[in-house]
Amino acid sequence: MTDPTTPDPTPRKRAGGIGRALGDVEPPSRDAVRAWAQIGAAVTDEQLDQVIEAEVAIQAATCDLGDGPAYPPEMTQALYRRVARECAARGLPLGLTDVSGEYGPARIPTWDAEITRLEASRKAVPIA
Repeated sequence: MTDPTTPDPTPRKRAGGIGRALGDVEPPSRDAVRAWAQIGAAVTDEQLDQVIEAEVAIQAATCDLGDGPAYPPEMTQALYRRVARECAARGLPLGLTDVSGEYGPARIPTWDAEITRLEASRKAVPIA
């Protein structure tokens, strides 16, 4: 049995603080995500960290992130879109946008086709 106080001889980088190791891959920073997604002050740093950690964990569970030190470019773009969608949907608990017009409110789509396209080449395909 190993001693829990002994440091791991092969430390691995972790995204934010999630429990799943991502190897040597470091996801984009909070500031980079906030700037790209144009997320305002309505979302605090703590809330944004939670969203980023959750979305990185989903990507790590469903996609191959590779072994390099940098987060893959297509996965970075997909992560930006995932976080932007989550933060935008926080203010819409019913998933409806208030569109003034002839057709009334519109529903936020369940999935983003661009995220699917960006992650397609790295999806882990389970084999039964």
